[in-house]
Amino acid sequence: EMLASMRRAALSSLAPAAGAAGNGARRSMTVSAKTLKYTARSRPGETLNFSVEDQTLPPPSSKQALVRFLAAAISPSDYRVMMASSEPSKGVGVREVSQRFAKAQAVTPVDPLAGALNSLPSLPAVGGLEGVAVVESAGPGSSLKVGDWVIPAPGVGSWTTHAVVDEALLTPVPSNIPCEYAAVLGIAPATAYRLLADFASLKAGDTVVLNGANTLTGQALIQLAASRGIKTVAVLLQTPSFSDISSHLKAIGATVVIADHAVKLFQMKELMSELAPPMLALDGMGGESARALSRLLAKGGTMVCHGDVDLSGKDAAGEDFMIPAEKGVVVKRFYLSEWAGAASAADKAKMMSELAGLVAAGKMSLLLERMSFTNHQLALRKGWEMMRDRRLVMTFD
Repeated sequence: EMLASMRRAALSSLAPAAGAAGNGARRSMTVSAKTLKYTARSRPGETLNFSVEDQTLPPPSSKQALVRFLAAAISPSDYRVMMASSEPSKGVGVREVSQRFAKAQAVTPVDPLAGALNSLPSLPAVGGLEGVAVVESAGPGSSLKVGDWVIPAPGVGSWTTHAVVDEALLTPVPSNIPCEYAAVLGIAPATAYRLLADFASLKAGDTVVLNGANTLTGQALIQLAASRGIKTVAVLLQTPSFSDISSHLKAIGATVVIADHAVKLFQMKELMSELAPPMLALDGMGGESARALSRLLAKGGTMVCHGDVDLSGKDAAGEDFMIPAEKGVVVKRFYLSEWAGAASAADKAKMMSELAGLVAAGKMSLLLERMSFTNHQLALRKGWEMMRDRRLVMTFD
């Protein structure tokens, strides 16, 4: 249904505007931007209301910057934003219930939209939650400099050649990494970084279990853990590409890769006995996959629910799941949007610097595919394919 909607979407040809000319610490100019906008939100099965607009941008005011986009990512959450019927909801979280005369915790997973956004962009809106841009000029009150690379906050809109953005909505990122990597650091790898840093005191030799390991968040989690000597048990859905993605995850540092249906097998208990009992489980999916994670978690462990932006189809439906109360599992929820709203600019820049440092050092390898922004019709169609293992990034070349 999602692909059918995209194939019916009438999108005009879009070419990147020429970069602004000249040099200098502060440049005052007007720039014409080509922007891919949606004018209304659609229901599943309806045509998406896109338009390509030429827009003249004013010079940046005091604490603003004129930026030129280098790359913009496409994820299933971009589609969900454009199809949303209501504002992101944080749901009910955890409820105590009785099931077959036994007590249990009924857990509602985190909505991926609520994980990335506090509220939906106002209409008409520029598409795209993620991207990376270079500063072309900055207002007199801005600390940004011409040539700085920056990541816009989700909701700014990245499917555009240029934009004038408040400095508070831009996070600097080092420019010594490929632009397609910089474009995706702001949500999935940032979520992975916080999940490992904020919920448990982990040390080398500890074990973490996670699901949705084929997504960018999962790939980043595995590599961040491996860089700290932490072992990972990666739970995946059984798909036609399971063998290939399993080999990739092992190559980037996963200790164990297992299909979710195999968690119940006796051999799994034997396999887990060779590892330190996992005290942290990271759930991006909910449903049976999250239930499988809870089986692997040690008694008294912590499960953190986060909404994975790369989930599509029924995997993104976020079905409730049960955890037996006798396991004593502490269930917590993580919203990157909440963290970003409370974090200082210095904390955000530090995180981006560390993530970019791993990329530059060859310790963060993500499954990405580049396509030109000029070929956006095909890029959008491919970017929203179900069960896609590679994140598609449009480059402005």
